[in-house]
Amino acid sequence: MKKIFLILILILVVISTIYSIDKSVVFNNDIMTISLKAGMKMLYGQTNEIVYNPEFTNGTYLSKLEWRQDATMIGGKLHFDFFDRIIINGSVYTNLGTRKGLMEDFDYLDNEKPTTWTHYSLSETEMEIQTYDLNLAVRTNKILGFLEFDGIFGMRNEQRYWTDALQSIIYSSNYTEEDGFRDIEQDLEDVPGINYDVSMIFPYAGAGIATTFNKLYMRIYGLYGIGDITAIDNHLLRGITFVDTFENVTYLETGIEMSWDFTEHTYFSLGGTYSMIPEGTVGDTLLWDGEFKQYHNDIAGFSQESITIDFGFGLEY
Repeated sequence: MKKIFLILILILVVISTIYSIDKSVVFNNDIMTISLKAGMKMLYGQTNEIVYNPEFTNGTYLSKLEWRQDATMIGGKLHFDFFDRIIINGSVYTNLGTRKGLMEDFDYLDNEKPTTWTHYSLSETEMEIQTYDLNLAVRTNKILGFLEFDGIFGMRNEQRYWTDALQSIIYSSNYTEEDGFRDIEQDLEDVPGINYDVSMIFPYAGAGIATTFNKLYMRIYGLYGIGDITAIDNHLLRGITFVDTFENVTYLETGIEMSWDFTEHTYFSLGGTYSMIPEGTVGDTLLWDGEFKQYHNDIAGFSQESITIDFGFGLEY
């Protein structure tokens, strides 16, 4: 269903591109403004997949996988503005092709030296991403003649999927002995290792402040959300699947939005966001190899930081 919705949005974007060089269609009347815009986003950051060592209680790692985020996305945004006071926004973005990234995998198997990794691997990755967002904002009248405040409530769903290809490993044949510590080094040629599938859904609330200087509009905002994450790690070489579930996960975001009116009817928009899911998120793990299942409580970990740069063009009537 989500794929169908995404395809419909992209079809509308293509139609709007044919209709206007600015890739946006906007309709105005005294009651409501409706706009459909197309845009592009650049995503950078890192997602950390963590297994905590159950022998310790201070957040010591047993394993940590650092998945790089590197994606170019395209999509569309549908905007309704009622009486210049109540705003409804819906957006869909998906990756534009795939770009090569990296994943580093660290294992910490020596409980005598719990902060020293014993096994390491480096992989090249490809990442796919889809984001869906729907929100409602309520805007105040201008304060001091130039400031507008707004409160925002919404729901966001993100799907991120990585595939990796092993490039090199450094293993320990016997990490308790000096001559067996990190003594195995090997270069590999694109050996499939892990598929990592992350699904996140976050209800959120926030606030923003905006102002206009001549032709320049600027808004800064902050969001706070609490939601759920499901992360599926499929170890192809070991034939094992790990399913991590996290509840009541904290999501934080801050950003800036700007637009510049070229003419009475055309504008360019530019924005940036920083978002994070702080480390300390703890969940449960289901381990399955096709024959038996094991459940482990409170050993799964997850954290994430992302920077997004977005831009687009618009046409107003």
